[in-house]
Amino acid sequence: MSHEIQSTDGLVLHARPAWHGLGTVVEEAPTPEDALRIAGIDWRVKKQVMCTLNPAAPVPGATGAFYTQSCPGGAIVRQDTGRVLGVVGDDYTPFQNSDLAELAYSVSKDALVESAGTLKHGKQVFMLLKAGEFAIGLGTQDTTKTYALLSTSHDGTQAIRVYPTSVRVVCNNTLSYSLKDARRGYSVRHTGDLAGKLVDLRNALQGLEEDTQDHVAKCEALANKPLSQEELKGFFLDVYQRAYAPIIANPKDRKEERARERALQTVTSWVANMDHEHQCVGMTQGTAWAALNSVTQWADHERKVRNTSAHANAGEARAYANLFGVSDALKRTAFDRALELV
Repeated sequence: MSHEIQSTDGLVLHARPAWHGLGTVVEEAPTPEDALRIAGIDWRVKKQVMCTLNPAAPVPGATGAFYTQSCPGGAIVRQDTGRVLGVVGDDYTPFQNSDLAELAYSVSKDALVESAGTLKHGKQVFMLLKAGEFAIGLGTQDTTKTYALLSTSHDGTQAIRVYPTSVRVVCNNTLSYSLKDARRGYSVRHTGDLAGKLVDLRNALQGLEEDTQDHVAKCEALANKPLSQEELKGFFLDVYQRAYAPIIANPKDRKEERARERALQTVTSWVANMDHEHQCVGMTQGTAWAALNSVTQWADHERKVRNTSAHANAGEARAYANLFGVSDALKRTAFDRALELV
């Protein structure tokens, strides 16, 4: 199962069900503690000593019996099911699901949960907090939602991580997508002075709200920057050439002709999207914000995406491309170029 939600996992979602139809959907956004309880993931883990048989040291007088010997490190055992979730080193300190809920209040003292759950029989844990909702430009009705994702693992494969994201995490795929986008987040490993690291992490988390405010300010600046037809044309041509390749003015063979045709068709699609209803909202029409979203609309919904064996279906392939593949790279290029205009 690509979503990696097993029979011993739990999931709670606010208001909207997930694409896979699993989990408990609640009308009111729960607190972090309530989210653990509703999802049934308020269990704990314990680090236990591991032993192995030592065939080189038989017990005197006992045929077939052997001494046991302790192994370095330990096993992380889920206490409600007894399942071994992972094998870790001597200096590894478990971080409970309840600790993740407590950490949520370092992000916001009024933390509310969009989704929370476990994956792979409890090996991975995540909690998605509501971070904010904002509209760009005067008269704009469309809003953008932002989240803060807290995640960790009980198998030694992942640090304790907190970072902003726009991905609604509901399964393994969306968690993986969001983790790869953790460019502005914070993380600490389960080893060493974990208590001291967590103090530093809680202090650092105050910057998450500043990150969101900074992003909103940049978007507002784009929405307040009108573009002339010449500036608009230059923006689209420059974005294409930065993201892909220079547009050949005088093609010398069929390959170069196809490349030029593809480039011009793409830029023409971006120009056409300026007249789409999404780019004619409120006072943002004809601005750098509308130009940016013309590129984003094409990247997210109109660009041809090849499906591969790594994805279950075309929709998943598009989602991956939008978040971390070529579409994501194009959108980042367009955003950076748009900021140069203001």
